Amino acid sequence: MAGRRRWSTEEILDTAADLLHTSDAESFSVRKLAAVLGTDSSSLYRHFRNKTERLRAVADRILAAAMDGYRPDGDWKQRITATAQRLREAFGRHPQLAAIWGRYGSGGTGSRLVME
Repeated sequence: MAGRRRWSTEEILDTAADLLHTSDAESFSVRKLAAVLGTDSSSLYRHFRNKTERLRAVADRILAAAMDGYRPDGDWKQRITATAQRLREAFGRHPQLAAIWGRYGSGGTGSRLVME
């Protein structure tokens, strides 16, 4: 008998982001995510305690990617404009995550990068 596949946190977040392309945050569920991954929903609770924590992690990961390589150049207006453009681009590719970040804002790495 083969052992169960162990999903990494990154794989779970990638799959959750893909799932959010086709549904909104309200209909997003652990059961749906587990079904896409082909696993039991209880196994996902080892990575995240609840839906909110999972949604925050997905949004934060997108924000971290959006801020990757950002260097604060110019005056404060130029820095704010550059940051806003990065966020607009990221949320344009992942529109469901804009609402998630607004509702479930986190103190994760991506959120901190945006605020700094």
